[in-house]
Order: sequence, then C-alpha cells, then structure tokens
Amino acid sequence: MRRILIWTALAGAAVIALIACGSPRTVVVSPAATPSPTATTSTPTPAPSVTTVIQAPAPAATTVIQAPAPVAPPAPAAAEPASVVEEYYAAINSGNYRQAYDLGGYHFAASYDAFAADYADTAEADLTIEGVTGNLVSVSLVATQTDGSTRTFAGTYTVSGDSLVGASIQRTS
Repeated sequence: MRRILIWTALAGAAVIALIACGSPRTVVVSPAATPSPTATTSTPTPAPSVTTVIQAPAPAATTVIQAPAPVAPPAPAAAEPASVVEEYYAAINSGNYRQAYDLGGYHFAASYDAFAADYADTAEADLTIEGVTGNLVSVSLVATQTDGSTRTFAGTYTVSGDSLVGASIQRTS
C-alpha cells in the first residue's frame, strides 16, 4: 500500500510538471512487482498491477489574427496636360527658370544656362490655353519684353506625365 501511495505521489508530480510546461504529453506510471507480506510463504508475490495514465490538458485553442496585406499607396495621378504648361509659364513669370527647366525646358535648350538666357529679356508671358487633345496642348502667348515691347507666339506643347516633352511654337508677330 505504501508503494502505491509513492507511485500516486510521483504521478501527481508528473501531472504538475506537464501542466507547468504546457505541452501535451502522456505519462504511464506502473509500479513494479513488490513483495507482499504473508505469514506462510517467503516467496514474493506480485502486487496488484496499477496503471495510472496521466495526460496533460490539450492546449487552449489559439486564434491567429493575420494583419491585412499591405496596400501600396495609389500612384499619384499625372497632372493634367494643361496644368503642366501653366506651371511651366508660372515658373518663367516668377523668374524660377530652374523649375521651368526641370518641367521640360531641358528639351528646348542645350543647357540650363542657354535656357535661362532665352528668357532673360522676358518680363512676363501671358499664356492662353486654346485647347487640349490628349497630351497635346494648343496655346497662344503674348510675351512682354523688359523694354516694353511684345512678341506673340502660337503652337502646341506635348506633355507626358508631369513634364513637357515636345513643342511646336512659332512667333506670329
């Protein structure tokens, strides 16, 4: 009886250990044959076989929450072709020739210095958008020079994305 109590105590310790580690395991505890005290015989007899099966509780259900897949920000919309031409002339009128050059002026001059020199005598450019067909912007332009004289131009600009990529502008007076 004493050995059964020891085995029961060991089985209880195993249960506590299994619960503590949190992993599902099965432990079988079986006592060995033990001599049984008897008055008439000195031959050991096996004790009744006691098998204790201890199984740790199944882990609690786990809920996995998956973050939504990252969404790329929408691509910025290309500027309207007329807006690009208007921005180009606004930069020229403010004397920001670098911005005008970066908006596509580099297609119309051999270098930035040559581009800026082309507008050195322009006091103001009065732009009129005559129409837009796809990426082609029709314009008329009155350029007032620093000496007060005016020059008029007409033609088209070709726009791709946020940049001027071509022009066909002729002086009309």
